[in-house]
Amino acid sequence: MKKLAEEATIENVLESIKENKFNRTQDIIDFIMALEQIEENMFISIDAKWGAGKTFYVRQIEQSLNYLTRKAKEINIEENVKTAFSKNPLESLELEHTYFPVYYNAWLYDNHSDPLMSLILSITKVCEYYCDEKLNSNALSDKIISLMDSFSFSIGCVQFGSNLGNTKEKFSGKDILSVVKTEEEIRDKVKEIFDSIITENVQKLVIFIDELDRCRPNFAIEMLERIKHYFDDDRIIFVASINREQLIHSISKYYGTNFD
Repeated sequence: MKKLAEEATIENVLESIKENKFNRTQDIIDFIMALEQIEENMFISIDAKWGAGKTFYVRQIEQSLNYLTRKAKEINIEENVKTAFSKNPLESLELEHTYFPVYYNAWLYDNHSDPLMSLILSITKVCEYYCDEKLNSNALSDKIISLMDSFSFSIGCVQFGSNLGNTKEKFSGKDILSVVKTEEEIRDKVKEIFDSIITENVQKLVIFIDELDRCRPNFAIEMLERIKHYFDDDRIIFVASINREQLIHSISKYYGTNFD
């Protein structure tokens, strides 16, 4: 049976930007200009029913931020990306800030024991594709390894970029917070990683969390808790695309039907 919905691959997203298939160019511009006004840690939710096109929309914003930042920093841009933005109003946007956009499909990772490490590793995987080569330094790899060495965890079959190849190892399957010495320790290590990514490279980290409402209830709740505890940084903005009604059901299953 032929799929009625187009898959939100990078190729299809770039094509949608080029052709303005969903008449969203102005919506993308408006969202990006709203991001420009944010000067503090922020969590934004985009609420819509399943199948309404949330994934396509956030990936269009992600790719636009990627293009505009790489253009501003004079980082190499692939020809297919240049073509997608050529003659598009997005191409001429001049932003005050540079952005490191990360797309995280929570549903693909909800078999992991803790969402924090899968999110951290997803961020580092994107470094080599979206930002300056300075992000591929040994210093960043050392910080990731240091974070990983602090505790044991289950992360599944995550593939690393070449700069993180030495960090591949077997994991014991324990919850990362069950063995870490203190929460302050992990918070400090996470901050070191963000400092390596953001400082002198980009000014803001924008993390798009998708499909959170499709995850196991405990994984969805733990993801929100990790964000609250470890991502309190004025340089970080979260954008979660959700079906609010479905997420409420997940929360109710976790905390009980009487929970508001």
